[in-house]
Amino acid sequence: MAKKAKLLGLAAVSAAMLAMPALASAQTAHIDATSTFTVTGGASTINETGGLTFSGTSIDGAGAFTSTTTGKLLMTLTGVNESVFGSKCASTAQGHAGSSGVVTTSELTFHLIMLATNKPGILITPNAAGIFLHYNCLGVERTVTAMDSWEQSPLRPAA
Repeated sequence: MAKKAKLLGLAAVSAAMLAMPALASAQTAHIDATSTFTVTGGASTINETGGLTFSGTSIDGAGAFTSTTTGKLLMTLTGVNESVFGSKCASTAQGHAGSSGVVTTSELTFHLIMLATNKPGILITPNAAGIFLHYNCLGVERTVTAMDSWEQSPLRPAA
């Protein structure tokens, strides 16, 4: 049963869709039982609403279902560079060195949904303060409160 929940969670995360209004009215997907999970994946690109794009070489994360439809998720991207000068970025608020290329999200809430294609998906929303993540690029601290898109290679259960 836990493996089924982990696989469903994994399928949902690999279809990561971030706070898109069109999905807000989508049907809810359910799992049979709540559990914790870890995921790992390859390259990712985040397009910030303000126009900055940053790309990472890999992503890892951990989450827990708090109900059969909702849970909490924390993800760490590594090898992160911003798109303007190619400089490494970091989440200094989480203790990562400024040039480490490691960015960690805030603890995010996710909701399992059914996409228009009748496949399970996930709607990831910011934390209670409305924040997805904090990061530092070129000595400038930024807070991401909305993202246009998050493109993620398929995630898989961590070994």
